Amino acid sequence: SNSNSNNNDDDEDTAELSFSFGRVVAVATANEREKRRRTILIQYLLAIVDQAFGKADCAADRTSTAIDADCTAASTTATAIDAAREDLVGSMIAQEEGCASMHASASTTTTTTTTSSATNSDEKPMVTITGLDGFLGPHVGLEFLKSGDYRVRATVRKNYTDKAKMDAIKEAYGSHYQDLDIVEAELLDEDSMLQAIDGSTYVAHLASPYYLDNKTRDELVGPAVQGTLSALKACTQTGVKRCVFTSSYACIRWTGTEDAPPNNVYDESVWSNPDRPGGMSDYAVSKLLAEQAAWEYQAEHPDLEVVSICPTLLLGPGIGRPNVVSEEFLQGILEDWQPNIKCASNYYSDVRDVARAHFKAIQVPEAANHRILAHGDPVTKDTIRSILQDLYGDRGFSPGCAMLDDSGAQGIVNDNSLSKTLLKMEYTPIEKTLKDMADGMIESGVVVEPKASERVVA
Repeated sequence: SNSNSNNNDDDEDTAELSFSFGRVVAVATANEREKRRRTILIQYLLAIVDQAFGKADCAADRTSTAIDADCTAASTTATAIDAAREDLVGSMIAQEEGCASMHASASTTTTTTTTSSATNSDEKPMVTITGLDGFLGPHVGLEFLKSGDYRVRATVRKNYTDKAKMDAIKEAYGSHYQDLDIVEAELLDEDSMLQAIDGSTYVAHLASPYYLDNKTRDELVGPAVQGTLSALKACTQTGVKRCVFTSSYACIRWTGTEDAPPNNVYDESVWSNPDRPGGMSDYAVSKLLAEQAAWEYQAEHPDLEVVSICPTLLLGPGIGRPNVVSEEFLQGILEDWQPNIKCASNYYSDVRDVARAHFKAIQVPEAANHRILAHGDPVTKDTIRSILQDLYGDRGFSPGCAMLDDSGAQGIVNDNSLSKTLLKMEYTPIEKTLKDMADGMIESGVVVEPKASERVVA
C-alpha cells in the first residue's frame, strides 16, 4: 500500500519494510538499516506499553496486585514480541543483503558480457588496402590479417579477371582468406573509392596506374595524381584517421648526381627535380607529382594523418606473379640478357619488408606525416650476379649482368635510419630476397631451367 504525504519518515520506513518483506528491495546503507531496526523496535514497544496502560485504565477498580500482574504479563508479552520482531527485522535485512549480492552478481555478469562483446571483430578498426591485384598489395593484406588486430578490406580493379592471381592469394592467405573483404574500385572513379573506403579507420593506398605503352607523359601523370587525390578525398569524406601510401625512391632521387645534395647523402628531406638535366622517366615523374599533391592535400586537411613509404626497386617473392619491371630485372640477370631498366641506386627493397613498413606506419603514432625511405643495405650488380651464380650455377644457369646499367648509382649513399628508429624495421638479407624470388619464378615457369644439353659448363 502507498503512504500519503502526511505520514512522517518513521511511518514511511515501517511501511516500506513491511511492504518489502518477501520481495526484492533496494540495498540500504548500514546506517539506514540500523535506523530501521531501532525504529521498528521502539514502535512495537510503545504499542505494547500503550496497550498495558489502556488495560490499567479500564480496570481502575482492580487491585494494585492485579494491575501489577497485568503489567508484568504485558511486559513479558512485549519482551517476547520485541524479540520476535527483532528476529523479523534481522531476517528482512538478511534478505535485503542477499538481494544486494544477487544484484551485484548480475551487474558483474553484465559488465563481463559487454567486455566480451568488445573483442568481437566488429569492434576492430577497419583498414582498406587499395591495389590487392598488384605486387605489393597481397603482402600488405597478409600483414594486417596475420596481426588479428584489424578488419581488412581490399580493392581490385573493376571486372578483374586474373583468376591465377586470386587463387595464389587465397592459397597464400590460408585460413585468413575468409576474413578478407574484397571489393571492386577504380582510382579515377571517386564514387567507387568513396564506397570502398567508407567505414575505415585506416587506408593503405598502394594502387597506382602504370602503363608501359603510354604515348605522352600526361597519360601517366594525370591518372597518378588524380588517383592519389581520389583516395585522399575519400579518406577525409569518411573520417579516416591515417592514410599510408606507396611512393617511390624516384621521388627522392633519379639517376646521376647532377642535382645531388651537398653531402651526397639522400634521405627523406630530399626531393627529385623533374627539370633536372637528363630529365626523369614518365613513371618517375608521375610518382613524384602524385606524392607532392598528397602532401599539399594533407596541408589543407590537417585532421588526416598521412605517411608516404618510399621503396627502391621491389624484389622478392610474388603472391601470384611479381610486377613486370621486378620480374624482368631478375630474369635478365638469371638468363644473362639486358633487362629494360637502369639502376638508380645500389639499394633494393624486399617486397615483404615494404609491406611491413606500411603495416607499422599505421601502427606507430609517431609516424604521422612522415616520408619514410624503406630499403635494405646497398649491394652492387656484381654482388647480385655472384649470389645467383652460387645459388643456381649448378642447375645450369649462368647469371650475367654486364649490360645492366648501374652507372647512375655510383657514389650514392642513402640514409634509411628513420625507418629503423621510427618503425623499428629490420631488413631481409639480399641473399634471401633473391633466392625466394628466383625460386618462385622458376617454379611458376617464368624462368625456364636450362636443359642438361643447354647448360654452360664453367
